[in-house]
Amino acid sequence: MKTIQITAPASNSGKTITTSIIARALKNRGLDLVGFKCGPDFIDSKYLAFASKKDNGNLDVHLCGTKGMKHALALNKGAYAIVEGAMGYFDGIGLGYEASAYDIGRTLDLPGILVYKPQGEMFTIVPKVKGMVDYSQGRLKGIIFSATTKTMYGYLKKMLEDHVDIKVLGYIEKDEDLNFGSRNLGLMLPEELEEFDNILDAQAKKSEETIDYESLIDLMADINVDQGMEEIKKTPYTIAIARDQAFCFHYGENIKLFEKYFTVKYFSPLRDKTLPEADLVYIDGGYPEIYIDELAANKSMLKSVRAYIEAGGFYLGQGAGLLYLTENLDGRDLVGIFKTQSQMTNRLQNFGYVNLILEEDLLLGDSGTLIPAHEFHYSKIEENLPASIRVEKASKLKTWSGGYKYKNALGLYQHINFAGNESVIDHIIKKLGEENVYK
Repeated sequence: MKTIQITAPASNSGKTITTSIIARALKNRGLDLVGFKCGPDFIDSKYLAFASKKDNGNLDVHLCGTKGMKHALALNKGAYAIVEGAMGYFDGIGLGYEASAYDIGRTLDLPGILVYKPQGEMFTIVPKVKGMVDYSQGRLKGIIFSATTKTMYGYLKKMLEDHVDIKVLGYIEKDEDLNFGSRNLGLMLPEELEEFDNILDAQAKKSEETIDYESLIDLMADINVDQGMEEIKKTPYTIAIARDQAFCFHYGENIKLFEKYFTVKYFSPLRDKTLPEADLVYIDGGYPEIYIDELAANKSMLKSVRAYIEAGGFYLGQGAGLLYLTENLDGRDLVGIFKTQSQMTNRLQNFGYVNLILEEDLLLGDSGTLIPAHEFHYSKIEENLPASIRVEKASKLKTWSGGYKYKNALGLYQHINFAGNESVIDHIIKKLGEENVYK
């Protein structure tokens, strides 16, 4: 798999839209391209999938480890891969670069392309870019300027070619069509944007005149994607996975692994009237607050989920999947298995990498099991539920309680990428094979 990493000095540099334009241009050239997002982000990875018209993956040192990242590459195959970084190139856990895009790049030996958005500066760009190139030990091979003009690009290109050992590959022209809206969890989803597909095609075609794609492809490095991925034997169990506008955040690796381990049935808590017959129900993150009226109005589905859990059915909910089990969200009735209320907030409640330490035997593992995870939410639940998990910041600067259990149902705010954590799936399979004491 020929691979390149697209990164930036900081967030809001035009990294996601530039990566999407490049991905669509390469796709339109006929390349078998797959996209990956560095870090735990669900939304930016949707842009990569939309641009490449192919399911994408996530590469994350903390969530998956080196082994898990290689599993992710093996699960999301293509002849070419484009990997979008997260935040600034060197920004990692705490005050260091651990789990940063740079850390992922050096672990997998990925060459990097820097996306740089000029903002009120000229020659100052030279020492800033040179510093990043030098600190990367030459891993940064090329640079593309975002939101600039042809005239300005001419000046920038000459300055860098005179002073920095980096290939100046081109620019994305400043264009109002590329200003997309956002909400509390990030950019608007690409499928929510009118004409986005046409805009992306037009911008990709335009970029053929402003970006040296031949040189960009030449900078790609070959990566072995088959290392360490053992053959997975399908179990006799069925998993029902929620997938609709309200529950739309999924790690591609999780879905692909579930499809290998289980028979998968997809369902919509928004539109379907009852749960499909399954041994495990899995509801992940999303935007339940946007669709709360429809979710609350679908009383048949709420009743079906409630009856399933009361009968001892196995349920795993992460993020929105936790909120769905509370009595209500912002006053609108939901499943009500967890006797507590949930509400949206106007500020971020928790953010970042964490480790989960199980304090009792749960669906995910035995007591004492440690699982890497990620947390990011603008909601909270009342603090009146007994917790089953100790949550520890990856930086070890803070701990709190989380993870709520009722019979065989488990809800938690934290998200887990199962690539590299297949032992957790093995434990789930073990639990599914045990006698259901609640029937």
